[in-house]
Amino acid sequence: MFKWLRQKLGIVSQKEVDYLIAENALLRAKVAMLERDISTLRGENAILMEREREQQKQDSRAMKSVLEQLDLLLLETLDPIGDA
Repeated sequence: MFKWLRQKLGIVSQKEVDYLIAENALLRAKVAMLERDISTLRGENAILMEREREQQKQDSRAMKSVLEQLDLLLLETLDPIGDA
């Protein structure tokens, strides 16, 4: 089988076949590492997205509070109308 493969690929020596097999194993290991990295990054991304949602909620609550205080300050500056 290797002879047929060597002929098809134009490879002449067993040394080259061994080199390609080793290189293939190295590339498979690199792919596995990258897949683990991707998995880790997905997990970190999910955590960061949740933090961002929480921060947006806090920002929204803070903005609502500021606007309510601003409304109260504005009401305090208005002149009374009628019998008030």
